Amino acid sequence: MADPLSITTSVVALATAAFQASKILYTAVNNFQSTKRIIRELKAEVGDLHHTLENLEKAAAEYEDDLVALKLPLHHCEIICHEFIKTINSFAVRSNDSHTSVRDWALMQWRGGDIAEFKLMLAGYKSTINIALGGATFRKVAVTAGVLTEYKDLIANTQSDLQEHLQGIEGRLEVIGSQQKHQAKEIHPDIQLIREEKDSTEQCLQICTEVLDCIHKAENRTGSQKGPDRVVGDGYFTPDRGSSMPHQRTRASLIDCKERLFSTSSSLKNRLVELERQLASASKSESFSEEDYWLKEIQKEKDSIIDCLNVCSDATSLAEQARVNQYEDIVSADYAHQLVVSTIGDLISAKHVVTGNKSIQWLGQMSNETLQSLSRD
Repeated sequence: MADPLSITTSVVALATAAFQASKILYTAVNNFQSTKRIIRELKAEVGDLHHTLENLEKAAAEYEDDLVALKLPLHHCEIICHEFIKTINSFAVRSNDSHTSVRDWALMQWRGGDIAEFKLMLAGYKSTINIALGGATFRKVAVTAGVLTEYKDLIANTQSDLQEHLQGIEGRLEVIGSQQKHQAKEIHPDIQLIREEKDSTEQCLQICTEVLDCIHKAENRTGSQKGPDRVVGDGYFTPDRGSSMPHQRTRASLIDCKERLFSTSSSLKNRLVELERQLASASKSESFSEEDYWLKEIQKEKDSIIDCLNVCSDATSLAEQARVNQYEDIVSADYAHQLVVSTIGDLISAKHVVTGNKSIQWLGQMSNETLQSLSRD
């Protein structure tokens, strides 16, 4: 298992380590024979994570500065891959045809949860990595409005998955707390792992909070203007009754995203309060120093999920900004043909535009097909 995470460890190194761990896990899981639905889904999820980490490893060097928030999630992703490999190996037996199988998948437990819990955690890390990669890419290349919509949907779905994961953590904490009451002298190693998950969950909550703050600021900027559509501040705008369709859609997206984030954040806050109470209770009831170690490990997982939420927060802030191409002091000569357009759905702000006699000038948005047609004409 990996050494404790160092702040000096590069994203490239962590991505490589996580990728190699996922590769081993992918091979191990695919060696098992089972037609059960949950196993098929697990194989698919591990394969998707492996592919995502492969893409991250290739891009990590170029986008190192934009991917720093992934350090703890990547470190913990490597850890849980190695852990689950040990878990499935302990259940493994050999069948007559020399393929690996499992005695009873239904009995397999991991950190007090089942295979579905593990699959959910993998999905959370996979989506967080994809969100971070998308955000890093959006900062350097132009993307269409449709891509941004899909990106925001991914963020919302990831937050929902994280909430479901928190529910699983709460259930396992309750089980361990019950065991401690009836077996005061027994050491419960799962405590350490659950505390890691709590830390990760707290990071997820922080991301939701930051995203919500960004959207509030965006709405305040768009709502503080009066009159026709105008560009405001850092590219935000205010739509009026006669505002264009891009203005209206952006405004609607802000409102919808804010409502979903507010609901998710409220739920996460309530659950974190309960998880903190349970951890405090578990800490007081511990009789052996080894259990202190387990609790610290659970805290690491909690930190990891908090970093995941930070990634979601930064990504949502980036996706919600109304990007504006600004043009000033545009002059065309007599009999000229001039186009100042955007083909990817961005807004355009044009000032001091002057056209000559008998010239033709187009400004605004149009599809790439329309632009090609104008060029031919």
